[in-house]
Amino acid sequence: MDYVISGQIPTGDFTINETFEVELNDVDILPEFTFSFLENPEIKSIDPQRGFLSGGTILTVTGDNLRNAQHPRVFIQNYEAESSESCLAEVNSSNILYCKVPIAPAKIKSELQSRRNKRSAECLGCQEVQIVVKLDGIEKTFTLKYYYDPSLSKFTNGMQLFKADEQFLTVHGDNFNFLKNSDVTITIGIEQCRVVQIEPNSMECVAPRTQPKPGIQGAEYPEVNIFIGNINQTLGQLQYQKDDNHFVIIVGAVGGTVVFVGVLAFVLICLKYRKTRSKARELEGDLNKLEMEIKSVARQEGHDNVHYDVIPDDVTEREATSFTSLQVC
Repeated sequence: MDYVISGQIPTGDFTINETFEVELNDVDILPEFTFSFLENPEIKSIDPQRGFLSGGTILTVTGDNLRNAQHPRVFIQNYEAESSESCLAEVNSSNILYCKVPIAPAKIKSELQSRRNKRSAECLGCQEVQIVVKLDGIEKTFTLKYYYDPSLSKFTNGMQLFKADEQFLTVHGDNFNFLKNSDVTITIGIEQCRVVQIEPNSMECVAPRTQPKPGIQGAEYPEVNIFIGNINQTLGQLQYQKDDNHFVIIVGAVGGTVVFVGVLAFVLICLKYRKTRSKARELEGDLNKLEMEIKSVARQEGHDNVHYDVIPDDVTEREATSFTSLQVC
């Protein structure tokens, strides 16, 4: 049978490695381990000093030697049993811890509602509590303000159309006043939509250029999910619309290319036709010149019986024939 012996580590301002001696029923037992005394952690600040009733907002705790604590946690003063949340140290750092704002107990929710009804100016729309950061035996208390959870508007009929050229997806709701960009995570299917702006009643994120794959198996379109602390809500599905402008541009480009090719072909045909006519005229001139030379030769030789055929003027419009036949008697 296994037994557990509990004890309290002695306090002191020292950092050493030491062994323990356990006395049980007048029998000394020397455990086979060495115990290390480390420097006390020092808590300096937390940020932000606010949260929502549903909890889950990430608190950043800064200080020194924070990794020396074995069980770092936060809780609401006087509500330790029902509001305790553990903390995690940042990787490779002894100066930063990340904790979650605890879920507000029912009594705090009731007090916040009462303050709303009374319209208290001390903490308008919020309820102040004392939150304790506890690092083993080291504690520090801070004031934290609880606000009502933000509300999110779902898509009409569970579907929303989205044009990719709009780039930004807008999410509507209420009570976004105390949200920072880092407080919100938005996903579209399996891809993230980076939050860039938050207004009291809306927020915008940069959507992927093309429609992401759904995160739900068998779904036709990707779903839009919002994560704010412990809030996890699906607004509906998002259907990307085809960009008609791009289609018009493509059709116009193709049409323009066809027209250009047509005009170019027409110009080439005209140039070829002009070149052919030019050659025909040149040939006609050469034939006329040759005819005149033949007549001149015939006169000089005194051959009265020379007979020759005159080349008609429409030579360019007929097939080429023997240009002259001479008969000398």
